[in-house]
Amino acid sequence: KKLRDEVHQEYKKMEWASGRREIVKIQDEIKRLEKTIETRVLDIRKENELVNKVTDLRKNLQSLQEDEETREEALELKEKSENYHAKVVELSDQAQETHEKMLEYFRKIDEIRSQADEAHQKFIKTRDNANQEHEKVKSTLGDIRRLNKGLDRVKAKERNRETEIVRQQNKEEKERAEDIYRKFREGKKLSTEELLLLQKHNIV
Repeated sequence: KKLRDEVHQEYKKMEWASGRREIVKIQDEIKRLEKTIETRVLDIRKENELVNKVTDLRKNLQSLQEDEETREEALELKEKSENYHAKVVELSDQAQETHEKMLEYFRKIDEIRSQADEAHQKFIKTRDNANQEHEKVKSTLGDIRRLNKGLDRVKAKERNRETEIVRQQNKEEKERAEDIYRKFREGKKLSTEELLLLQKHNIV
């Protein structure tokens, strides 16, 4: 772009110099002819010829000046157009860069969303596994409670059986002790075991 601007400026200078030289040349010629008309004695035909020539030169001069102005305006418009074009290119580059950044952000968002979905799925799987293990523990605890209740019933029955055995033994021992005591009153001599049995049941 810098090289293009330099070439454009040089071209502009060359055009201006060429047009300007032509204008100066015509102006000098007009001055020379007018001076000739004013300072020399000329016949009517020659004077009219010079006047017509001056008129033609003035028309050419006006045309060149108008062309010069038009050329200047055209060059200015061209320069503005190129500046606008450069600005559009710059903005387009910025827009492309912004678009690429936006795409990168979208890619990162998709990546983060994917990671979040994956983490959520892992959480759900872990939660389901935990629920399954919890149900297993609950089931095991239920089995243990049922076993404990069964054991309690067995122990209760065993205690009742033992109590019944002891009660029956005590009953039998007491009946025996009463029988021994009756025999003692009848004069029978008692052994040590029999005396202890009587004491146990508070008969003597």
